[in-house]
Amino acid sequence: MAHKTLIGGTSYNVTSGTSMVSGATYNITGGKTLVGGTGYDISFVLNKTAMLYDDGSFVFQGSDKVAEGKTLTASYTDFEDTDNPPWNGQQYSFTSVDFKTEVAPTSMSNWFAGASNMVANISNFSNLDMNRVTDMTNAYRNCTNLTGAPKCGNNVTNMSNTYAWCENLKGRPVCGPKVTNMAYTYYYCL
Repeated sequence: MAHKTLIGGTSYNVTSGTSMVSGATYNITGGKTLVGGTGYDISFVLNKTAMLYDDGSFVFQGSDKVAEGKTLTASYTDFEDTDNPPWNGQQYSFTSVDFKTEVAPTSMSNWFAGASNMVANISNFSNLDMNRVTDMTNAYRNCTNLTGAPKCGNNVTNMSNTYAWCENLKGRPVCGPKVTNMAYTYYYCL
């Protein structure tokens, strides 16, 4: 169903898109708004944004608002349903990762590959929903300073090189029963 909005006295149908409310970007999906005395259903779903700051902190948050006292280097959206993260090639600059909002990707292929400067373990890891993840190829490859065992989902099928060269990794995370490819998963781990 198309939703209506009033712009300059003219009513328009809105079926999808984004809206900016108080500095945060939202997806339009359904809720109520009043146009000409009639209530129309519209709801706002907060867009998730991955923010890379100049100090190397990489933060998944519920808005595109820059954290106080931080300088933004890059921001990324639309990353939950893609096979290749939009920040690919920038992981070397990550010094920390924090999931301040829940994130539910379908693939984690290359998400943190090459983040050898990441000196802290991942914060708020409980906000990473692994239920939809099937591919973890190279997910943490070459995270040489990572010590905590990152969690893995029950629907993962491909773990090729997932923790390769994570030489300080403590423990061996094991994914659910659907894994079919574990080539070099723990290569060069202690």
